Amino acid sequence: MTSVAPDAQAEKDGGATGARPRRNVPLRKYGALAVVLTVVFLITVRHITLGEFDYNVDETQHAVTGLYVRDFLAHAPLAHPVQFTFAYYAQYPALSGVVHWPPFFYFVEGLVFLLLGPTVVTARLTVLLFALTGACFCFRLVRELQDEWTALAVTLALFLLPFVLLLEKSVMLDIPCLALSMASTYYWVDYLRSLRPRSAYIAALYAGLALLTKHNAVYLPVFFVMTLVMTRRWRLLFTKPLIKAAALGGLLAGPYYLVLYLVTWQSIGRFVSGTSTGPSRVARFLYYPAALPEQVGWPILFLSVVGILTRRWWVKTDTLAIILALIFSCYITFTLIGYKDPRYTLYWTPAFVLLAVGPLCAQYGSAAARFASRAAVVLLLAFSLYQGWQFRRPYVAGYEAVAREITSHHQECSFVLFDGALPGNFIYFMRASDPERRFVVLRKALWVTNIIASAGEQELIHSRAELEDLLRTYGVHYIVVDNSLPLLPVQTLLRTELKSDQFQLVRSFPVESNMRDWAGRKLLLYVNRKASRPTAKEVRIKMLTMGHDIVVPTDAVLHGCIDR
Repeated sequence: MTSVAPDAQAEKDGGATGARPRRNVPLRKYGALAVVLTVVFLITVRHITLGEFDYNVDETQHAVTGLYVRDFLAHAPLAHPVQFTFAYYAQYPALSGVVHWPPFFYFVEGLVFLLLGPTVVTARLTVLLFALTGACFCFRLVRELQDEWTALAVTLALFLLPFVLLLEKSVMLDIPCLALSMASTYYWVDYLRSLRPRSAYIAALYAGLALLTKHNAVYLPVFFVMTLVMTRRWRLLFTKPLIKAAALGGLLAGPYYLVLYLVTWQSIGRFVSGTSTGPSRVARFLYYPAALPEQVGWPILFLSVVGILTRRWWVKTDTLAIILALIFSCYITFTLIGYKDPRYTLYWTPAFVLLAVGPLCAQYGSAAARFASRAAVVLLLAFSLYQGWQFRRPYVAGYEAVAREITSHHQECSFVLFDGALPGNFIYFMRASDPERRFVVLRKALWVTNIIASAGEQELIHSRAELEDLLRTYGVHYIVVDNSLPLLPVQTLLRTELKSDQFQLVRSFPVESNMRDWAGRKLLLYVNRKASRPTAKEVRIKMLTMGHDIVVPTDAVLHGCIDR
């Protein structure tokens, strides 16, 4: 490991032993950063109107939760926020973002919805704002660690990686969390080098916002401590600035995590410990290293190893320690968490890209060697630009058409039963296309799951009589199902019942997609010929993540329009 220079002048010079003094190529101020942000913007907005919400199912729920925040901000039910939330969830049951996921992204998304309207493009533009923020701080961080041209190359190579682009083009929490984490990391590194308390406080502020965006930011406190140890500055841990910074981050994110524990502690326990279908204890230690080649690519990994081996010729004094601290902290944190997902390699990918690209941008060796390294960087960036421009995310479309068919041709308040894939996508368009909120979507009336199916699943309807009673008491007018093979007996029961004379097929809506698994899929819209006014006094939502069900009076869900 590269040792830390004992004197301030060594840090100021920043050169590693044996390295030639380097200078930034003269550019107009912010010129390189402007290039980076422009390229990221242009490639991310390409095909931004294509498809709806589908990625990993979570994308649909992040979109609906943003709509909830928009409505909350518009109505400001400060006197009864819990009742408003329960009624909203009973009407649009796709709000896993309330309590389970932190609130900061949804607050920003809700504001953007208020300004630009609730559309798919608006939701994706919200993620794009965070992507540009992340690219900005990535550039600033690498420039601080190395130089400006390295910052340009690393940032473009990182944000044009296919799996990073996929998340930039999806309404997921990973890019927002990464952006805020990189901002926190930048100010943390600035604090390590300048010892300005202000930088420590800003780092804590961004870390708190990252934790209020996604739980994965929990690696940041581990990273902070590990950098102090690996740069031999662990004594700073007990200084007043860092104690105050830790208190600031705790005060910002602590209340949410306390509520999260009190409300959904059982689900949190399953996620931390892992599920019965998750990897074994031994496999946990190899899960993320095995996932890296597919996510990052073998060329980047190979070049990152070369970067470590050649560190004495290109890396600054304490840069390698900071890079390795990021890798180790992410590996330790995500390995200890039982729930695994390959996309969580996103948070340590910047370190591997810097190790891979950094040596190619360094100014050392003979003239021929420097020319070859510059040519390699140009080829890398050209390939990244081509790859990014050609990239098209997997997409699904067709749910909006079903929702608009219902909301535009039926004027009375009524219940709609939905049973199919991507229920959150359908619910989003039911809300977005119905400003008066006349419809209630029954998504959890037949069966329910925990946050993930392997953590718990329960059927609620077991016979034809129970199904008929459900349809009658709620006065279900429309039923939407997909034509995929049902997985549970209750789903088979519903589809069999839809073949009776009581129901009429209104229209079949093809689902467009560039994914093979979605080929030939359709959404089938049925009308209930015997639908009547609801007689149920309450809407009950079975909750496996809480200690009790959500129960809301029917008239509160339909906003009193039953008596019109």
